[in-house]
Amino acid sequence: AHTRLADHILQCGCKTVGIYSFSAPEKPEPGNPNLYLLRRAEMFRLACQKADLIVRDEDVRQFTPRDTLQKELMETLSGGHPDFIFCNNVYLVPEVYRACMKLRILIGEDIRLAGQGTGYTFQGIVPSLTYIKVPVFEAGLRLVELACEYVNGDGQLNMNGRNSLPVELELNESTSGCQ
Repeated sequence: AHTRLADHILQCGCKTVGIYSFSAPEKPEPGNPNLYLLRRAEMFRLACQKADLIVRDEDVRQFTPRDTLQKELMETLSGGHPDFIFCNNVYLVPEVYRACMKLRILIGEDIRLAGQGTGYTFQGIVPSLTYIKVPVFEAGLRLVELACEYVNGDGQLNMNGRNSLPVELELNESTSGCQ
């Protein structure tokens, strides 16, 4: 999915990409969700670099989810911004929208924006967000189906990848004109 998003960013005419995340703990432990998010940010950065997109170190930002988040975003965006921002945490998306509105930065025109989540998280955002859709509901449904098959003696609980669900790239208005 990261490669498809990088290709889409190129189609949008963007050259520079920013990656916004919440900061990780000082000593991340295995299984910590923030550690996974940092790895996801790095995977996306590598996909962008392979697509010849510029990801400057200063555009890879980690914010702390606290009272000063809006102030930090405003300072970051007012000092110049990349053509495209990927929000690595769903809770950053509305905060970036709010900061852009305050700074009169038009999402979909002045800047392109994408995130990653189930899709339900992004309903009601205007303009609607381009995002990598994680099939959480579908995965839960598939697990229930597999468990029912197992209980009925019709299947095995073997999650070896054959039951994996595709991750989709949903194109919307936050990358307008690029569909």
